[in-house]
Amino acid sequence: MKKNAIDYLIELSENDKCNAWVSYVIKYFIENRGVIDDNAKNDLADYLLQRKEIPELKSPSSKFNSSNEKIILKKLNHHSGVNALSDEQKISFSSQINIIYGLNGTGKSSYFRVLNNMTGHAKSKNILHNVYSDSPKNINVDVEYCLDNTLKSSTWSNASSISDLRSIRVFDTEYTNNYLQKRNSDELLIKPYALSYFSEISDLIIEVKELAEEKIKCDGESLPNIDIEKITESFREFLNKDSFEKEDIVKIKSFENFSSKEKNQLENTKKSIEDLNKSNSEDTIKINEIKLDKLKKIKAEFDRIIALLESEKKKTDTLVEKRSTLIHEHSIARQQFEVFSKIPGTDSDTWTNFIKSGISYCEEFELEDECPYCHQSYDETSLEITKAYSKFIKDTTQIQLDENTADINKKILALQNISAVNLNSEEIKLFLEDDPGLITLNEQIVKNKDLLLGKLRDQEPIEAPKIQGELLNNLSEEIKNINQLQIELNSKQSKRIEYLEKYNQQLIILEEKASLSSQFAQLSELIEIKNRLFRERQFISEITTSKLSFLSKKAHNDLLTDNLLKSFKKNLKKLGLGNLSIQLQASNNKGKQQTELVLGNNKNIEDILSEGEQKATALALFISEISLSNNQSTIIFDDPVNSLDHRIMNNFSELLMSLNNQIIIFTHNKMFLDCFEISSGGHICKNVNGGCSKSKGKHIFLYETLSDGKDKKGIIKIKQTENLNTYISDIEKLLSENPLSDNSKQLVCSKLRKAVEFAIDEIILNRQVPTKYSNKNSRIHWDELKKIDNNPITIEKLHNIHGRCSGGALHNGTESEENPVDKDELANMLREIKAIQTSH
Repeated sequence: MKKNAIDYLIELSENDKCNAWVSYVIKYFIENRGVIDDNAKNDLADYLLQRKEIPELKSPSSKFNSSNEKIILKKLNHHSGVNALSDEQKISFSSQINIIYGLNGTGKSSYFRVLNNMTGHAKSKNILHNVYSDSPKNINVDVEYCLDNTLKSSTWSNASSISDLRSIRVFDTEYTNNYLQKRNSDELLIKPYALSYFSEISDLIIEVKELAEEKIKCDGESLPNIDIEKITESFREFLNKDSFEKEDIVKIKSFENFSSKEKNQLENTKKSIEDLNKSNSEDTIKINEIKLDKLKKIKAEFDRIIALLESEKKKTDTLVEKRSTLIHEHSIARQQFEVFSKIPGTDSDTWTNFIKSGISYCEEFELEDECPYCHQSYDETSLEITKAYSKFIKDTTQIQLDENTADINKKILALQNISAVNLNSEEIKLFLEDDPGLITLNEQIVKNKDLLLGKLRDQEPIEAPKIQGELLNNLSEEIKNINQLQIELNSKQSKRIEYLEKYNQQLIILEEKASLSSQFAQLSELIEIKNRLFRERQFISEITTSKLSFLSKKAHNDLLTDNLLKSFKKNLKKLGLGNLSIQLQASNNKGKQQTELVLGNNKNIEDILSEGEQKATALALFISEISLSNNQSTIIFDDPVNSLDHRIMNNFSELLMSLNNQIIIFTHNKMFLDCFEISSGGHICKNVNGGCSKSKGKHIFLYETLSDGKDKKGIIKIKQTENLNTYISDIEKLLSENPLSDNSKQLVCSKLRKAVEFAIDEIILNRQVPTKYSNKNSRIHWDELKKIDNNPITIEKLHNIHGRCSGGALHNGTESEENPVDKDELANMLREIKAIQTSH
């Protein structure tokens, strides 16, 4: 039967199917109890990469020290600085049960915050300085404790936790939900079974794998340098492969030697390329292309201008002939209007426009025999002239003549834009400007243009030679010759390029081989290293922690979860909740175990259980984990019974009394306090400093926190000593003050009132409490009931003292102002209380 995780791990490491490296890591980890330094991790990385041979290692012992350290708190000394706690307060702890009782606002929780933050395991609580103080002091707290029976002490300032106290467990209502949800197993719970080994070994494996990957990366960055200047792109890609197969090695081997024959081939190839480059006609072809293009453009320009002039000659002749015809027709029309001969300026535009305006006016206003200017009737002569005006205006010969004139002007402008062909070239020297044929052709173009312009301007015609198109024959022949030359040059160049490509390809192959041959040692080393790194990456990829996770889950279930569930159900039953069908569900990730409480098929038990059931469930699991972990250190509770009914509350107190741990409880619940006071398993110790001689059950130290104003809280008193006698003693000490200050008077009045209240409890009621207000198992003390004193005189005296202390000093009003109590009256009231006590 396996007793701890080591048994499971050894079994895995000795399994034939277990990876040899993983097996060694497990054994080495167990052998060294998890203490693995950097040198050992470096060796483990080399073993993983097979750079070193894994040494033989015998199966380690499965013996394991399963005990957690035991912490017992001895004293807590608050010197200053925590919230509004009074300075120099001390709590001495019993090694068994300790209860710090206090009402809300008395500073009880401040002491819990101190202990909570000292342990460092639970959520840190906010601790402030005294906000009511103008000059708050620094936090200064001393704690004394036994660590495995060794007495130690530590000074704490809330700057950090105290590492020695890490095994102390703390429970606060705020932590309830943590136990109801999925969470990692408590470190102290898994320690006795070495269950942490699973996650620690998994973490070690991951760390070593990362270290191995870093080694590979480092080696990959320092590979032999290969000069790739003469290497082809395809071979560069070949060298970038992660690994190389057998055929790749054969390929590399072919570059080992570069023969003398290959050297001669290389030199001859270079010479051939050099010769071919010298015979390069590429420049000549480019020059001829430019020249040919320019010659073609010049010829095309000549052809265009010659054709244009031929076309323009016909158009010019048409315009000139039409102008002559229109002039003749217009002259005849003018002779028909001799009547105008006596009128000056009839040949002007002004006169013409004048006549047109008059005719338009007459037509618009239908004036036939009336002058549009003087509105007089025409005489015979005037009527004749007016009719002549109308005929003149309607004559179109003038319009046609005007249009012809405009067409001639346009044609003149068009002809002026015609110029001789430019025979010069900026790109290349053609020497055409000296060609007599082209010069003559340009002259003929200019003369023909001038002839046409003269015709249009009605000038004397000039003698213009016929344009001789045959003068372009030489130019056409040159274009033809250059074209033929280009064909020949291009053919020669194509063959040259073909040979050049062939030789260049040979050169690339030969130069690549020559380069690789000269670097063959580096090349071989590169291939060897890359193949090694590839294999090492495979070694790393083969390592997983899945088997450890699976085994961890099994070990947790076998050793922990099942036992935890049994303990949990046992504690639930002790609390009176054995009817709840709550299960523990476990999961595992990389060796880390998580547990979760589930109720039936519903994982969220918070949706089903009441608030009190949730609290009790959390407490049961909390205590079960502590018990199962064999953790004998202190357990601290802060108001653990909120939401619990009196039945569960009493059961919980009995469960705490059954534990072997030191228990510290902070509570304000009187019913919960009663559970311990009446418990048969322990007794309230009266002497917490000098030692208690009682042997009945466990020693219970019972303290009470009191408040003496808003800035002086947390005053520690032994609660069992608070009775009538203690108040009488306190009042006597205060009355010894001479003179008695006002503050002391108020304090005496306050204590007299408390003395009256205790007198009622101890004398009048004979310490009996109605059963409905008690949690003392409903026991009725019949004999004590008979001793209850119902004397009205005694009750009246106590009533008067209580009222006088309230009105005369404590409450503001007329009585406290006009009839304040003095020292004598206070002393007299004390004597009356003592007399009542003595008489009973």
